[in-house]
Amino acid sequence: MLFRSCRQAVAWNEASERPLSISVNVSATQLHNPAFLGLLRRVLATTGLPSALLTVELTESVLIDHVRLAPILGELRAIGVDIAIDDFAENVRLGEQG
Repeated sequence: MLFRSCRQAVAWNEASERPLSISVNVSATQLHNPAFLGLLRRVLATTGLPSALLTVELTESVLIDHVRLAPILGELRAIGVDIAIDDFAENVRLGEQG
C-alpha cells in the first residue's frame, strides 16, 4: 500500500501545478517492524516522491509504547516525512515541515 500510495502521489504531482501531499496510515505493528524504516526509504527512493510530501499517519494506540516510539519518530523526522497522530476525532500534526 505504501508503494502504491507514493507512486500515485508522484503521478498526481506530475499532473499538478502545485505540490500535492499524501497521508498514509501506518499501524503500530508496521511501525515497530524493524524493516519499516528501510522500506520507507526504499519506497521514497524508488518512486521519487519527495519525503516532505508524505505524512505518516499513526493511530493514538501507537503512543502506548512511547519508549520504543521515540527513536522511530526521530528516524521518520530525519527521513523528512511529516507525522500525524489520528485519534479518530481529530488529526494532530507533529512538527510541520517548513
